[in-house]
Amino acid sequence: MLRTIILCISSATLLSPFDAIAQAAPDEELECEVNGYDLIIQNVSDDTFPVGVIIDWTVRFSRSAGAHHVEKPFEPGARIYLTGALEASYLEPGTPCTVAFAEGDVGTMKKKPGATSRI
Repeated sequence: MLRTIILCISSATLLSPFDAIAQAAPDEELECEVNGYDLIIQNVSDDTFPVGVIIDWTVRFSRSAGAHHVEKPFEPGARIYLTGALEASYLEPGTPCTVAFAEGDVGTMKKKPGATSRI
């Protein structure tokens, strides 16, 4: 009986295949690029993302990270330029970066000081 209870508890915490796909999908919808002091985020999906979406970004090489609050619809193929986001770190194009949709409430967005954006 104890074995049955443990199996029920452990199987309840596993993600279904659909949950795993839903969590992985945002990374495939966005791409980022480093260029000097700037970070560029591109919508590579076929979807338009609404105002209020929060996009988290990280550049591990420079120990830089931040979040961007989308201020107008983010259409397929569009780019968001985060000018000066890397502050004093001037990096060559091709430096690895990561970008994904933030989890949680849109109202909790923390914009990195000094980082401005334009679409």
